[in-house]
Amino acid sequence: MKIKIGEKINYQFIITDKDIEDFGIQSKDRQYIHIDDKHNGNTIFGRKIAHGLLTVRPISYILGILLPSKNEYILIKNINLNFRKPVFPGDKVILEVILLEELPKNNWVVSSKWSVDENVVVDGTISIKTLFYENKN
Repeated sequence: MKIKIGEKINYQFIITDKDIEDFGIQSKDRQYIHIDDKHNGNTIFGRKIAHGLLTVRPISYILGILLPSKNEYILIKNINLNFRKPVFPGDKVILEVILLEELPKNNWVVSSKWSVDENVVVDGTISIKTLFYENKN
């Protein structure tokens, strides 16, 4: 691991209309609440919102690229997320991941929190396992 217990990694990104459109095509979730501003005035959100799984997608980058050390890779074992508020096109999202606990047999628990303007939009915990590439030389 590149970080120690209690340390964190932050990553920020902006959700765009194109992100929402592309994710809707890839996921086949073309529900009007994600793609059609015209009809969203009738929803509790008043406008189009990002897909929840689009919002949390960068966790893969953190766990797969930023967290592991050289010759190490991470398997996600369990994800427990709470979707608290919607994310809208143009929102700057800050993802914070904290290494909480080391468990036996290379298992770990991380906390995750996605915020927009200091308001938590998603949070939860993720159980992971570190494995190591074999040296074939």
